[in-house]
Amino acid sequence: VRKVQCLACYEHQMPSAFPTKITAECNHPSLICIECVQGSLSAQVSDTNTRITCPNADCHLQLTHEDIRKHATYETFARYDTIINREAIRAMPGFTPCPKAKCAGGHFHESPEAENIFTCEVCKTKYCVLCNVPFHTGRTCVEYAEFVSAAPQRREEEAKSKAYIEKTTKKCPGENCGWNIEKSEGCDHMTCRRCGHEFCWICFAPWAPIVARGGSNALHNPHCKYY
Repeated sequence: VRKVQCLACYEHQMPSAFPTKITAECNHPSLICIECVQGSLSAQVSDTNTRITCPNADCHLQLTHEDIRKHATYETFARYDTIINREAIRAMPGFTPCPKAKCAGGHFHESPEAENIFTCEVCKTKYCVLCNVPFHTGRTCVEYAEFVSAAPQRREEEAKSKAYIEKTTKKCPGENCGWNIEKSEGCDHMTCRRCGHEFCWICFAPWAPIVARGGSNALHNPHCKYY
């Protein structure tokens, strides 16, 4: 028996290694081996593509569900079957897809006004069916909408508050403290109300050694006015 060369892997194989027609309408010789046909079908099946075509370069006929069952591996067909069944469900009236990006979940919600919480069985995230956003616990839909619309103003106020704190306060240099301290008046000998650390407001030099040395200015940092 004369061997046949596969047009995909270029291996010379027995005629039995080649499938019969991929589709009933294919009118070309079967010159791609079964293993390469299976590889092509596996590569074509994806969440975004269920239009599977004949792997022959000169043929673009679409395979039927039965064609794929016949020529694909069990794993490829199972994956394809799951995808098309999911697409069929998602096309049904009343189906709402999960709002989370790349999540294949969804649900049928008969009365969202009565019960607006949806928990996706795939990603386990809770959503508000009416707002189509992660569920806003503790807020009604109206309150949540107002909260979102006020977000730019809140961010602006928070930025101003942060800038004011950075401008008017200094962080306590005490070990593991970092408390923001504001000085409005008085001398530069500061005591942190949080940790009790005493330091120089100008150069952050610890105050205890300065007192122990009789108020020695040499213990201030060189750039300090008290040095």
